[in-house]
Amino acid sequence: ADAATLYAYADSLRLYERARECAEALDRADDLAAVDTAMGDVYTLKGEPLTAAEHFERALAATGDPAEALRLKCKIGEAYVLIGDTRALTFVDEAKTVIDPTTQPAEYARVTMIEGRFHHYHGRSREAAERLHLSLEAAEHPEDVGLQGWILGYLAGAYQHLIRFEESNRWAQRAIDLGKETDRPGVAAIGYEFKMENAFMRGLWNECLEHAARHRALAEKACSSDRLAWNHVGQAYARIGRGDLVEAESTLGDGILLADKLGDERLAVFLGCWLAQVFADSGRIDEAVQMADRWLERANTLGFKSGRGEALRVRAYVANRTADHDLVLVHAAEAESLLDGSDEQVHPIWFANIICEALICSGRHDEAEVKIHNTLEATRTAGMPHFEALALRERGRLAAARGSKESARTDLDTAAAILEELGSRIELARTLVLRAPLMDDAEAERDRQRARDLFEACGAAGDLAALSAS
Repeated sequence: ADAATLYAYADSLRLYERARECAEALDRADDLAAVDTAMGDVYTLKGEPLTAAEHFERALAATGDPAEALRLKCKIGEAYVLIGDTRALTFVDEAKTVIDPTTQPAEYARVTMIEGRFHHYHGRSREAAERLHLSLEAAEHPEDVGLQGWILGYLAGAYQHLIRFEESNRWAQRAIDLGKETDRPGVAAIGYEFKMENAFMRGLWNECLEHAARHRALAEKACSSDRLAWNHVGQAYARIGRGDLVEAESTLGDGILLADKLGDERLAVFLGCWLAQVFADSGRIDEAVQMADRWLERANTLGFKSGRGEALRVRAYVANRTADHDLVLVHAAEAESLLDGSDEQVHPIWFANIICEALICSGRHDEAEVKIHNTLEATRTAGMPHFEALALRERGRLAAARGSKESARTDLDTAAAILEELGSRIELARTLVLRAPLMDDAEAERDRQRARDLFEACGAAGDLAALSAS
């Protein structure tokens, strides 16, 4: 156990394995359960929740103590919730029937935390926050820093998807502070992970990479495999946003391999979808279609609204790159139906510019106008400048389609300035291409040349080819 607290996981597990062999040889069930529980705790610290759950389940099968069985069911649920495995709920339902919140606050906190997190997975972030606040209140009494860290992180996640990013960052900072105060780098990493996500969800690519660097350093210090795996989320999406397509593809490929190794299907779905987006931006449309369809199927199998919604958005993104506006709107309708009744607010903003372009190109201008207005209002309230710029670009596209050249130019100028400041190179180049026909010949050629340079630097071969053919 001492070796585990010093992150010498291999030494700790080797000693426990020897103890397990002795307990098994002597047919000492209680000792066997204790050793498997301890090994599960080590694998939890090591960031391998699936293996941790296996050891906790072995311990559960061996123990004859009802109180210990309850604790183990809560630990199993906690391990499975980390990778979005619905088996967590089976153990939670069993545990709930016997938990006394007054005398068993740690177990109550775990169960309530797991319920809250599954509400989040299904797009019910307000309910998630309510459950997590109850969980945190219960967890503040027992000295379980790891449990408290995850509750704080999950609260950050709930407010994140309600686009209350400053509130989310406050909870993330509490996890960072807790980790520093208790010398638990893995707990501090949880806080930086959510700050990293908040940054890329807003389009703050450089800030995201700064948080990702701190997150990775802490995850490495804690020797935490699952936190290192989730580091690929921020590293990859910030690079997609900046147009660093080669680096993004490499990061995504490495992340998918690690997610599959850890059994984290939820992480794999996000990374796999974004790899399809990278293929589309790189002009590899056939690969993008195959990849997007593959990960949409896996997302549907997993069943969580967050993963399915993002898979539909990326499939529509790929369709948009081939100007298949009808297919974009089919997937948009599927996503709208999927999220009906949820309070998910990030996804509709991320999807909006793709939908608006398809609506405008399909002549459905009034529908596009309403969606653009709502998206601009939401992005400005939440502080999501990249997505505000994309909404402004679509308002410019709509104005141009209606013949309002001056209004179109104003919106496109503003969008380009925001994207330039953020370093959103591919979207900036697409905005310049859209603006060029509204300018005089010399200005138009400057915009087109700048767009060419950006597409070439990013490796956006499809956009480059389309520009050359225009």
